[in-house]
Amino acid sequence: MISSDQLSPKVSTVKLVGQVDRPSARFMRRVYGIDFDHQSKLRFDHRSETDAAAAAYSGGATMNDTTQHETHDLVVSRDIPAPIEAAWKSWTEPDRVLRWWGPTGFTCTVAELDVRVGGTSLVCMTAPDWGFPALYSTWAYTLVDAPRRLEFIHNIADEHGATIDPATIGAAGIPRDVRHVIAFESIGDGDATRLTVTELGYTDPEQLALSKKGLEESLDKLVAIYV
Repeated sequence: MISSDQLSPKVSTVKLVGQVDRPSARFMRRVYGIDFDHQSKLRFDHRSETDAAAAAYSGGATMNDTTQHETHDLVVSRDIPAPIEAAWKSWTEPDRVLRWWGPTGFTCTVAELDVRVGGTSLVCMTAPDWGFPALYSTWAYTLVDAPRRLEFIHNIADEHGATIDPATIGAAGIPRDVRHVIAFESIGDGDATRLTVTELGYTDPEQLALSKKGLEESLDKLVAIYV
C-alpha cells in the first residue's frame, strides 16, 4: 500500500523538487520505511507501463525461483459491521475508497477505479499535516469475484499510473508487483463481514512489519466508516 511522483529506466526523466520536513520523514520511516532526505531534490526516471504478474500463492514463506530470495506474506483481518455488499463497495466504489485508504494521518485524494479483470485503478494518499507529498499506487486486477474476492497487483506509481521503482523513493525494501488478495466473508446474521487482506512476496522482514502496520491502520479507518 504505497506510491509517489517518479520512476525507473530509460525513457524520460521526471524531476520532483520537494521539501520534506523532519517530522514527515520520521513518520514515513515509522509507517513504511521510506527514507526521504530533508529538503532534498528527488530525481525519478519515468517508465510508461506497469510490469505484469505474480507468482501463484502458496502461503507463508516461499522461495522465488529466479532470485532464490525467501519471501514472506502478511495477513490482516477485520470484522466490518456492515453486510458483505457494503464491504465490497468499500474497495470498489471511489467515494468509499476516498474515505479510508491510507494509514493514520493520511488522506486519500485520488481514487480512479476500473474494477474488472484487466483493469487498473489509480489511488493516491497524502499527509498534508506532515508536509508529505502525494503518494500514488496502482491496483491491476487479476480476479474480480463480487462480492467475495478481489485480487490485484499493487505497484508504487506516478500520477499517471506508470510504475516506479521503490528504491527511487528510498524504499528499496518494498517489492514491486505485490499480489493482494482481498477476501470477504459474511458473518453473523449477514449484517457483518470478515475482511481478510493478504499481501504476498516481501523479502525484507522489517519492511513486511512496517507495511503490516500501515495496512492495519488503513483497515481500522475502513471499519470506522460503519461504526
